[in-house]
Amino acid sequence: MDKNRGDNNMQLIYLDSCLVVQLRMRQDFAILHYTPHLTSLFLELFIQSPVDIHLLGLTLAGLPRLRLLRLKAMMYEQEWPILVPVAFFACSSPELEEFEVRFVFDDGKFEEFQEWTEEDLYAEADLVEIRARLLPNVAIEPEQGQEQEQQEQLLLPPIPRRQEPLLKLTSFYVSSMDSLSESEVDAIFDHCPNC
Repeated sequence: MDKNRGDNNMQLIYLDSCLVVQLRMRQDFAILHYTPHLTSLFLELFIQSPVDIHLLGLTLAGLPRLRLLRLKAMMYEQEWPILVPVAFFACSSPELEEFEVRFVFDDGKFEEFQEWTEEDLYAEADLVEIRARLLPNVAIEPEQGQEQEQQEQLLLPPIPRRQEPLLKLTSFYVSSMDSLSESEVDAIFDHCPNC
């Protein structure tokens, strides 16, 4: 939804609903792109790759009025040290008062369900169009000798990194910082003078 500043007209944006977790998450990020005045955000995510973390970072950077962020991320443990600094430094709002990120270990819970791929749900022509709409800057096919994930990362814009400390941040919670480097932890707490 995009609200024009001069009047009360609203433009509706139609996105196909889908059952594929990664595409649905990208739909959510696309919708959040059109809500820059959002002040509170609660997200439960199933992170499957560094590309998902990158897209989350780009989304958070586009929310300059955010005051409250609560993320609950189900993911593999090795991706956790990437998510925390990206989410923290992508928050561009100087108004951020509360930052909470919870880690839920992916213990194979999703493997109990029938595994669906996007190819199972759409004809190939429809799939190309849906992918292009949800993530227009990412190539559909990887170049020769390159994995799809590597190709996607090369084509994504960089995540803006906030340089200023969060002076209004009074509540900070991350469920585990054990896997972060000492320099990452120091950098995060340097930006939290009131926590």
